Amino acid sequence: MKGKNLSGKDAFDLGIGGLKSGFSGMFFENRENKLKRETGHYEKGGLVVDTCFTPDTGFYETGIEEPRYNNGAWVIVDEYKTKKESMAGHKKWVALFQKQFPKELFDVHSKKTLKSSGRESE
Repeated sequence: MKGKNLSGKDAFDLGIGGLKSGFSGMFFENRENKLKRETGHYEKGGLVVDTCFTPDTGFYETGIEEPRYNNGAWVIVDEYKTKKESMAGHKKWVALFQKQFPKELFDVHSKKTLKSSGRESE
């Protein structure tokens, strides 16, 4: 399943954007601020599905963190214009993983298809 990249930014752009903003929105954010911009969060076992507004893209996005994909690093699978769209998108991604883990994920920023390693989550 492929999501949308509404921002048009790739992984390089987002890395440079973080440098330009002094990392303030990316690394030094406290938990309270993160909760204010979060629209969905699901964890089970080693799986995390997180949907929130991201200052570096200016959109809401859903990220997947799970040891079977991308060596456990985040995979950004979708972007949304509105909070309402992000909440629906978050539910869609959670339902997909609850049904069956996909064989691959497409990262909308790196434009790479990441295959499942088949390794069980810890």
